[in-house]
Parts: sequence; structure tokens; C-alpha cells
Amino acid sequence: MTRVGQPSAVLLASFALMTAFATAARGGGHTRVVLGSPTGTSAVPHCLVAPRDCGWGTAAPRFLWEGGDLSSEVAHRIRWTNWGHHVTFGIGVHWAATPNGSIYPTPLPIRLRAFSIGRCQPHGPLAYRRLQTRTPDRPGRRMPDRWVDIHVPCALLGH
Repeated sequence: MTRVGQPSAVLLASFALMTAFATAARGGGHTRVVLGSPTGTSAVPHCLVAPRDCGWGTAAPRFLWEGGDLSSEVAHRIRWTNWGHHVTFGIGVHWAATPNGSIYPTPLPIRLRAFSIGRCQPHGPLAYRRLQTRTPDRPGRRMPDRWVDIHVPCALLGH
């Protein structure tokens, strides 16, 4: 018998089940998923000291950098949708090299797609281990349809 004011076990179980179904219906998503690992980048010392400065190994990074000059930047001002889901998409901008080796005066738009959630290290956090981008090859060009694989630093597993 349930007293007034005290929820029954059935009522609590029903609420928990409805919450689980609601979460599954909107895709679930896990906000603790990170992108790759800072230990697998060419900028390892910098990324280990200040991972937010290079983006690898952080959740929903606004900036991704490979270490080096502006052309080593993957993207910045990234806004992600569905972070933590099995596939997440981002939009941002990046600096691109001209055919003669200099940098275009304005950044180009870039789209990103991260997927393949797993672990980069045996006891590390869940991480997106694959990243693809698409971007025009120069200012004024349309966004290409084809996605291009980008190396995601993921120590130990070599992804």
C-alpha cells in the first residue's frame, strides 16, 4: 500500500523508463566524448600543456590545430551539432594556402564530420577517431560534395 505523498516503486520505475525512452528518441548523445587525443599530435608538448589551444582530446573543440603556422590549422570558430552522437557535424572557417604558398587573406568556410566513437587509449575517454572535412579550394568557389579524411591523433591505436 502506498501512502499519499510517497511515490510508489512502480511510479518511479515508470518515470525512469519514460526518461530513458525520451533520451533515446532524441538520439542520446554523450557530451563527454572528445575528438582524438592530444598525445598523438605533432604539437604534443603544447597540446599536453594547453589542450584547449589545439583542440585534440577535448569535447566539441572550437579550434583544431596540428602545430605549426596558420596552414597547420584544421579549423577555428567551429560550431558542432549533435556532439556525442554516433556522427557529429561542425561548421567553421580555416586559413588555406594559395598555390604560391602564401595564405589567402580571408578564411574559407569548412564543414567537419566526426565519427567512429571508441577509445584512443585503453582507459581513456570515449573519442571520435575519424574526422572528415570539405572546403572550397579557394575563395569564391562552392563547397565540394566530397568529404576528405583528416588525420585524427589517437595515440596507441593509430587511427
